[in-house]
Amino acid sequence: MSSKHYGIEQARKILGDLALEVQRTGQPIILTRGNSRTPIAQITPLENTMTTYIAAVGTASDVVAGDYTDVAVGTADENGNMTDTLVLDPVETTARTDADMEDIQDAADATLEAHGWTRVGAWDIADNALYATVARV
Repeated sequence: MSSKHYGIEQARKILGDLALEVQRTGQPIILTRGNSRTPIAQITPLENTMTTYIAAVGTASDVVAGDYTDVAVGTADENGNMTDTLVLDPVETTARTDADMEDIQDAADATLEAHGWTRVGAWDIADNALYATVARV
């Protein structure tokens, strides 16, 4: 695991952004004094506040309500699988279920971003769905 390093004066100006990055990525950020790489403090995620979210895209007509793909976001269980606890109910995308996979992925990414989410992992392609780790923007 590689940590980012920030000088304390630089970090002071963007502390809120750094804290959100730590929460989103789960990776610590090391604070240093001046131009030195000698650590003086660390921003570390709290384990009990880390929630992993999974986006699921229905890509086949037998799993969506109409002719268009839809995307939903749910929490992940301890094995990284999406649970039934949705934080974003299914939202129709602009891609039809018969579109090519790249168009479906692009439409899902755009729909996620429009609803305050961004994909942070690669799409995992299944028979009738796509899955990826996402984070709140």
